Amino acid sequence: KLQFLYLIGRPLPLPHAEVDAVHAMTGAGEERGDTAFRTVERRYKLREGKAPDLAGVLRPARAAGGGMAVTALPGHPGAYHISRLLSGAEQEGLATEALCAYPDPAAGHDSNVPAEKRTWRGANGARHDKALRWVTMGYWYDWTEKTYDPAAQSPLPAALLRLAQAKYQAVRAAVLGSEGGGGAVLPEEVAFQTAIVNYYNHKSTLMGHTDTYEHPAVLEHPLLTISLGRSAVFLVGGPTKDTPPTPLLIASGDAVLLSGPSRVAYHGVPCVLPDTCPPPLAAAHPLLGQHRINISLRQVFPAAAAAEGEPAAKRAKRGDCGAAAENL
Repeated sequence: KLQFLYLIGRPLPLPHAEVDAVHAMTGAGEERGDTAFRTVERRYKLREGKAPDLAGVLRPARAAGGGMAVTALPGHPGAYHISRLLSGAEQEGLATEALCAYPDPAAGHDSNVPAEKRTWRGANGARHDKALRWVTMGYWYDWTEKTYDPAAQSPLPAALLRLAQAKYQAVRAAVLGSEGGGGAVLPEEVAFQTAIVNYYNHKSTLMGHTDTYEHPAVLEHPLLTISLGRSAVFLVGGPTKDTPPTPLLIASGDAVLLSGPSRVAYHGVPCVLPDTCPPPLAAAHPLLGQHRINISLRQVFPAAAAAEGEPAAKRAKRGDCGAAAENL
């Protein structure tokens, strides 16, 4: 069942969380403490075990009967919150892949931990090397050079690609089928080419950043980010940190779609919330009861540029998406 909702729901009273550190790589000039974005980040950061005032965190309304619901974020054209994008079974299946397959050195994907140094245990109690922060599949992102090189890649898992494309089509249909969807800029097809998997623990945060390192021709193509495990506060801002961000709750199985003008909007995660993983998922994967996984998919190159081996242009350093999630 699809339901499109254009109003953000009521404030959510959330349980306490503890976040005592912010880990991020940001560019010169991006650490100004007086920006609107940074002010909101601080508001939702937890210190010394004390929960922040979460009265302003918005919970987009959820469809009756447990179906998917898509909410357009007012003031952020092209930004959508999708509640229950994944069913419980889909969450469990994707979590299995993220915990037991994607980081496996045998899979050949890129990671902050070199394959030869990656310790590994699979199965239900899977845990990774404690240094593991991210895995990149498809075109690999060079965190130092701020580029994607077509020659550096691994296969994007076919099952993940099918899932992402099917879910994108469902979201697009819901948006375009709504009364307010006439101005939406959502292409009929999205060529997801890269997936970045971030592993968060209960203290992890992701400071405000914008993803602008892909080819200029695809910077308005949608970026889909899927959440598994613990809930988090997710901030969606504007083209600069001077735009006040909207804080919203993103729960396990939810997603955020950034497209059009919001594709390059600043966004971040100031806190991960404890005791918020769905019990069935925590039972299937105990590690997720204490952690959060985020999977973001995007197009990196126009089809012709990828075929010709053209690297995405190096851009000014503005902040890294994958480098900020703390160790799992």
